[in-house]
Amino acid sequence: MTSHTTAQIAETDGWDTVFAVHISDVNAAIAGAQSYPTSFQLSDDADGYAISGSFDAWKIVPGGSGDLVLLAIPFFNCSIIEPGQKHEHVKGTANVMVRLNFIDEELDISLSAKNKLLQTKSKPSEPGEKLASISTVVYEGKQPTFVGGAALRGLLEKWLNENLEDFDHVFATVNINRTASSGDFQWMQPTLVTYAYSDLGTKNDGALGVLCMTEGRSRTGLAQQLSSVTIPSGERAGFLVSKNRLISKLLLPHMPKVFPGSKQSDYRLSETGDSIVMASQDVTFTVKSSPKDGSSPKAYSAKILDLQMTVEGAELQLSVTTETEISPGIHAYCQTQSFMGIRLVNKSDGTQTLGYYDSRPSVKNKWTKQDPAFKITEEILTVVAILLALVAVVVTDGAAIAAASLVISLAAGLTAATAYTIEQTGKDDGPSIGEMVLNCTAAIKWANSKTFKLGDAQLSGSLQLGGKLT
Repeated sequence: MTSHTTAQIAETDGWDTVFAVHISDVNAAIAGAQSYPTSFQLSDDADGYAISGSFDAWKIVPGGSGDLVLLAIPFFNCSIIEPGQKHEHVKGTANVMVRLNFIDEELDISLSAKNKLLQTKSKPSEPGEKLASISTVVYEGKQPTFVGGAALRGLLEKWLNENLEDFDHVFATVNINRTASSGDFQWMQPTLVTYAYSDLGTKNDGALGVLCMTEGRSRTGLAQQLSSVTIPSGERAGFLVSKNRLISKLLLPHMPKVFPGSKQSDYRLSETGDSIVMASQDVTFTVKSSPKDGSSPKAYSAKILDLQMTVEGAELQLSVTTETEISPGIHAYCQTQSFMGIRLVNKSDGTQTLGYYDSRPSVKNKWTKQDPAFKITEEILTVVAILLALVAVVVTDGAAIAAASLVISLAAGLTAATAYTIEQTGKDDGPSIGEMVLNCTAAIKWANSKTFKLGDAQLSGSLQLGGKLT
C-alpha cells in the first residue's frame, strides 16, 4: 500500500519515540542560564604565542548532522600575543564541531528511576580523541595576520579540548524507567536514550532531538539521525511515536473488534514489524442477506484471504480480500482498501482529543468465479451484488473501528479502549488526550521548560504530535 498524501513523512528511523525542539529555543535556554564559560586564556611557551579574551553566549547553529553538533562561539576583547610581544586584537566567531552525550545525574541509588543529563561531551572515550574541532573562524572588522589567525585557531581549539567541561549546560534531562501514571502508558516510557541533530532546510534553523527505545528494546543497528520534519510546520516542538509501537501496542490487540468472531491469534505483525497480517488462513466473518420476498435472512460466511493494516504516510490503511461461497461452485470476491486519518480536536469543554476521519474514499474491486458446471442465474447475480456490498461495508466499518480503537487507546489507554465501542465514540468525540500527552513527554524535560502544550496531531509515517514547550 502506498501513501496518498504529498506531505513530508516524519519517520523515527527505528527509534520508538523521538522528541525534538528548534535550536532557537535551545539557544535561548543557554543564554538564559549563562551556562557557558565567559573567558579564555592559553599560551604556548615553546613557540611564544598566547591568546586571551571573552566569550559571548554559545549557541547551536546549522551545519551539524546526526551525532555531530556545530557550536557558534562568539569571542571579543581577544588578544593574540606573538613572538617579540607583537599584539593583535580581534573579534569574531569560532564555529566548532562537538558531540553530546548523556551522563548519569547523581541520585539516591535506592531510586529505581535514573536521570540522564544531555550535555556536551567533555571527556574522551579513548586516548587521543578530539572533543572539539574548529571548522571556521569568522572575524568582525579587522582581520588578523595569517600567523596571528593560525595561532588563535590552534590555541583556541586546544583550550576548548582542555576546558569543554566548563560549558556545563544541560540540554535535556531524561528519566529512564519512569513509572507512568497508568500502566496502560508504561510502554511509552524511555529505557534507553541518545540524541541527534538535523538541519531544517534554512540557513538559521535546526532541530535537536532525544531518541528513545522503550520496554528495554535494543537499539542495535539504529543510527543517530533525526528527521528534518520531526517538528510540524508552525510548531516549536515535535514528538513522534513509531509506526511499530502504534501497530503492535494499540492496533494489534483490537483486531478481533475489527472483524467480530475472529481471535487474537488470527493476526500477527509482519516480518518487518510495520503492519498487521494474517496468522491464520481460517479467519471468517458472517454477513446476512435480506431477501426481497420477505423470507428469513440467509447467513453467509466470508473468508479473509489476505489482510494488511498499516500506517502509511498520513493514513491508517486497511486492505482486505475476501471470498464468499454463494452456492456450490460459485464464489464471490471483494477487495477493499480503506483510508483513515487522525486529527486533533479541541472540544467545547476546553479539553483536547483525537478524532478520525475518512482521508479519501475507499477502493473496492468485486468479481466472481464459477465452476463451468454451474450456471449463474439472475437471482444469484442479485445475491452476489448484495453480499459483496455487505462485505465491503463490514470491511470499511472495520477500518473505522480500528481508527476509533487507535485514538481511544492513545487518549485513555488500552484498558479503556477495550470497554469502548464504535457507537459510544463519535469521530471527533473521544476521551481527553491530556493524560497521554503527559505520559509520553513527562520523562523528557528540555532546559527552561516544564510541560509540552499540544497544538497539532496527525499520522505521518508515525504518530506526530506538535506543540510548544512551556
